[in-house]
Amino acid sequence: SPSERISGTTMDIKTHWLIEPLVELQSPTIIFGEGSAGKSLLAQYISVLCDEGMTHNGITIKEPLKVLYADWETNKLEVENRFSMVRKALGVLEDSDGNLVESNIQYKKCDKPIDDEAEGIQLDIDLHGIDLLVIDSVGMALGGDANDSSVINAFWRKLSQFKVSILALDHPNKAGMMSNRADPTSLNGSQYKVRQLFGLVKSREMAAENKIQVTLVHSKHNNTARQQPMGFEYVFNSIALEEIKRINPDEMGKSDLRVVLSQFDQIKGAVATSAKTAEEVAAHMDKTVLQIRSRLSEMVRRGDLIKIITEDKNTMYGLPKQGTLPESGGDEWTEI
Repeated sequence: SPSERISGTTMDIKTHWLIEPLVELQSPTIIFGEGSAGKSLLAQYISVLCDEGMTHNGITIKEPLKVLYADWETNKLEVENRFSMVRKALGVLEDSDGNLVESNIQYKKCDKPIDDEAEGIQLDIDLHGIDLLVIDSVGMALGGDANDSSVINAFWRKLSQFKVSILALDHPNKAGMMSNRADPTSLNGSQYKVRQLFGLVKSREMAAENKIQVTLVHSKHNNTARQQPMGFEYVFNSIALEEIKRINPDEMGKSDLRVVLSQFDQIKGAVATSAKTAEEVAAHMDKTVLQIRSRLSEMVRRGDLIKIITEDKNTMYGLPKQGTLPESGGDEWTEI
């Protein structure tokens, strides 16, 4: 195509979102995480929100969007069951009279590398007016060595030809899978090809409670400020998904998901239920007191924490609501 002049006079400079705050208009986003972290379920949840034009749990979608789900991982029967389960949990499977309501999500089973599937994908994009293409998953679609930069570059060049927003799911390399952290360097180069990059970390403490807790960690952001971790909880009954909820940093701070939080949020999570000594806070964070003492003092100065002096002269740290005035008969508290 011929070159075009850039005027440089745009006054209303803003990020153009298709799905705020996850996917920009006509740009790619990656969600990566280890196997069974819940990437596909999250992508299917986002796809249903797009299909419904539904804002939910802090994910903003302004109007119904056409979705093409390109699946290299499973089969239509499994994906159909997953979408139906998500739609039931969101209350959109049936109308007010109890009649089943079909979605408009398009599904494409892919068995070959992206080079061989691209023509069919483009036909579906044109035929159905697709707004969002979901790639599940990058590793299976590559058609080559995931450690080869030329293979990675060719893959993303091919995707850029589709001219739609893309949500791609990816697996970290073996080193990244060992850490339970959202480390973008574990993607062997794909992280450099996208506008937004999120690592998905799954709690290992909730399986016995029929719950799955996951957190999206914003690892790369070309055009936007870095976002705080976004936590989600999937609640299951004996047979299916029952509810999808948003969880805040305080709740994440009470579980093993705290590893993805800033020290600030980890400390708030440590004292969320009761005031604690510096030693107790450090143990909660798997740190030494020396590593967190300056942050505790900083948070007290800013008013995020209070320093509580107990009757036996121990020093504890808590949230402002946990302090009691001396005249009420409780422990004395003071700020430093």
